[in-house]
Amino acid sequence: MKESRKVILPVAGQVQHGEQLMENNKKKVVDYGYFIAKIRKNNMKQYLDKFNEIIRGSSNIDIKFVNNDPLSIRMERSNQSGAVCYCLENESIGKQINKGQWQDIECNSNCSYLQKDEKGKSACNRIAWLKFIIPQIATDRIWLMKITGQKSINNLKGYILLQKAQGTLLSGTYSMFLEQEEQTNRLGKKYNNYILDIFKREETSLNILTSQQKQETLQELTPKEVKQDNTNEDKKETINTKDVTTQEQESKSKQTKATTSKTTTSKKSTSKTNTDISKTNSNTPKTDSSTSKVKASDKQQTNDKKSVTGSSNFDTSDEVDTNWNNYYILNEVYNKIIFDAEGNEKKYLAGEFFDINDKKVEILIRPENESELLDCGESSIIIMETKAAMGNLFAMSFKIYKKNKKVA
Repeated sequence: MKESRKVILPVAGQVQHGEQLMENNKKKVVDYGYFIAKIRKNNMKQYLDKFNEIIRGSSNIDIKFVNNDPLSIRMERSNQSGAVCYCLENESIGKQINKGQWQDIECNSNCSYLQKDEKGKSACNRIAWLKFIIPQIATDRIWLMKITGQKSINNLKGYILLQKAQGTLLSGTYSMFLEQEEQTNRLGKKYNNYILDIFKREETSLNILTSQQKQETLQELTPKEVKQDNTNEDKKETINTKDVTTQEQESKSKQTKATTSKTTTSKKSTSKTNTDISKTNSNTPKTDSSTSKVKASDKQQTNDKKSVTGSSNFDTSDEVDTNWNNYYILNEVYNKIIFDAEGNEKKYLAGEFFDINDKKVEILIRPENESELLDCGESSIIIMETKAAMGNLFAMSFKIYKKNKKVA
């Protein structure tokens, strides 16, 4: 038996949309709002030149993923020499450098490096690495992107989780783009940051044509065009119409005989069946035809359940809801006060979610499900049937499909 090995594709360089510059002997982070690239080795300069020629300065880039897990998220503490401690998301054992060697270390919310100072900052921060291929440049070299913006990480993570929840492999071409958005930090200061997001190229092509345009496109493919094509083919090849007519007559004759034979057999079978039914009708109870429909429905639901790709982190204990409009990705949780029809004040736990169309939606949670939602981290997937009332959207049912660990 051959020993399996992990294959690491050669890295061409790193894609980013900002960089750290020195200004008046002070480090300053500049966000350009468009993509740039850096290389690690001089022999990769040909790829950098091609990147600068066709991509640099653009706010979107077409990419392909090398596998079904292109995003790696972790808590990381760094110094001037690089990372000195890290722990992968949803894991409790991390790695820390001790005398030049990586050693296991317990990772939890009580770690001193995770505690925030008066400015809301901590020594250990949540980052992500995305690995991908840029087909326009090369298909045998991967590019890396280090992501520190939490909104960008959540956008990519949520999109990938939703694709997996639908049983979709991360194949095809994706467009990763930058979008400017105003954000407020913990101290109330506002910033205009560039946020990463992503969509699949094939998804956008489905909605390019309106129904009227599709109808006009279909009308353009008239029989007149087909006839013209056939005329051109007739010019290239001479057809013996006599042989064709003879073959058609023979075919019709065979079809007529087959139809007559089937009709005779059907009549005999029907006669025999009716006789058997009349003999056993008094002893045979009536059966409900809906039974077979229910069985067929159960079988279809079972197949739908099997088609959903999941792991031990996904809830597959009950029947999987295949109505993807009921799947929501959690972004944040907060309290909200509303007023009923009589003007009475009511307090609800609310969540900001992304639906299947990647649109933000606010959903109010019933009291009996509040503790479950509060236990979920960002990008958890919740299945909910919603109902609009009093100008708000309420979760009438609540089920956790994928729970992520909360980040302290």
